[in-house]
Amino acid sequence: MSKKKGTDFDSKGFSKRLKFLRHERKYSQKLVAQLTNVSRQSVNAWENGNATPTYDTLVKLCDIYNVSSDYLLDTQCAIPPKSTTRELCEYLDVNLMELMKIRQFIREFKTIAREKEV
Repeated sequence: MSKKKGTDFDSKGFSKRLKFLRHERKYSQKLVAQLTNVSRQSVNAWENGNATPTYDTLVKLCDIYNVSSDYLLDTQCAIPPKSTTRELCEYLDVNLMELMKIRQFIREFKTIAREKEV
């Protein structure tokens, strides 16, 4: 699923972030289900983009994963704090070489931006 017309919600991205956060913390779907008072099947459906949690459950998920709703719903560009290189590659869906190229590009961009400020 991609972003629907007229909304900022990206269900595919939401599902990917939920799964990423759960794996990052080494939580099982069963544990997340228990913490949110839903079935394991519901957690599975969220992670596969087949359903979305209620507002109250979304708030619980933000608390469980210690992330903002902006991050979880992707209403702003954010990467989980203190991510390892491997986690960053997985989240961005790139390999290490591509990540290094992105890093170099950002450094060059910052240098150019600083030069233009002067």
